[in-house]
Amino acid sequence: MSFSSNEFTYYAYDLLTGNPLGSIPMRGVSFSSVLNGTGQLSGTVDLTDPRVQTTNPLGLTIPNRTLIAVDYLGALVWGGVVLPRKRAMTTDAGSQSFRLGVTCSELWSYFASRVQATDYSAPPTSGFGAMSLWTATPWDANLIACQVIQDALGVSHGNLLGGMGLLLNGSAPSGSAPVAPSGDWVAINYPLTTCQTIETIVSQLAQLGLGVGFDFGVDLAYSQGPGSPPVATINISYPRRGRTFAQNNLIADATTARAYEFPEDGSQTANQVYEIGGSSAISVNQNITPLDQGYPLWERVFSRAQAQSANIIALLGQIGRSDLALYSYAPTVPTLTLGVNDPNVPLGSFTAGDDVLVEIPQYSDHTDASGNRLPFDPGFPGGLRQEWRIVQWTCNVADSGDSTVQFTFNQPPATSALAPAL
Repeated sequence: MSFSSNEFTYYAYDLLTGNPLGSIPMRGVSFSSVLNGTGQLSGTVDLTDPRVQTTNPLGLTIPNRTLIAVDYLGALVWGGVVLPRKRAMTTDAGSQSFRLGVTCSELWSYFASRVQATDYSAPPTSGFGAMSLWTATPWDANLIACQVIQDALGVSHGNLLGGMGLLLNGSAPSGSAPVAPSGDWVAINYPLTTCQTIETIVSQLAQLGLGVGFDFGVDLAYSQGPGSPPVATINISYPRRGRTFAQNNLIADATTARAYEFPEDGSQTANQVYEIGGSSAISVNQNITPLDQGYPLWERVFSRAQAQSANIIALLGQIGRSDLALYSYAPTVPTLTLGVNDPNVPLGSFTAGDDVLVEIPQYSDHTDASGNRLPFDPGFPGGLRQEWRIVQWTCNVADSGDSTVQFTFNQPPATSALAPAL
């Protein structure tokens, strides 16, 4: 029996063999994907339903052993490992009902439990072109991350998701990475005794801020077609995952939106930033524009413990200076909700990291008593047309009716829809 809800089907696979186990009749499902992070899925299974009992729902949701893949219209749009699950009984008007709560984490979460066994404090040799990683010219964090993951996949006690055809994109990134100034050193020390996880190592490499950072994640696709064993691909994407608006032509139209919000967080504001390195070197950057506009001085301190030289800190300071345009005013993290089958941004046409053109029209279809056209959104009397990057999306599947996707965007550092012009 194959269960589906609103064009969604939830397939279970054995993580070790990759074999399909069947579909799971879940309700109340919500799942998300996060840029450079781990999204979550939650849903419930009605164990009281006799039709459900025949599908062996407990066997399809074994923690740490089962992959849940979300199929939408014949394509995989999400996949994750069952971690916690909860069996619960409730009583209503003397009648008992039994439910199973299932929670999954995206495949990247598997790396949180895989401890690498190589001492990367010494310069190893990359499997990609036999390049020495640490002293190479150019110094390349992308290759280091690929090597760390390749080592994890090649350990003697079996590959990650061994039966699922897991791949690493692995080729050296296009273009040349910047070269660290002569004599400088970024200390990345991961001997086995530190018990660092792959997740921690790759995240720190991606966030070094030296212009060699990258985005990462795991993509899932069918190997042959709906219901067939999936193929998971680990992608180290340099310099970024996702496509620009010019490449994908994705438009989020406020007139078709179910909802949108523009929360401002003044607690993150800073117009003077201190970069403090592991060698106690300090770089200070200040944006005088808001000070001249009458804003008070707001300060933030960033610890760059990995950076071991004043020159590196100075380089980080130069890079961080551009961020002050964003920090100097209350940052805005917009969200916008669309239907899953929105004509411009349907589910399956985007990924975390994509840019989307967000359009809020200037005028609505309504007029006042004098016949003057009214603004569509009084908060944006001139309308809005900006390209924003998806940093997270969350799909809420309706058991009946309209399913939606909520996008969380990162606005461009050089502009803000709500702050004064920079």
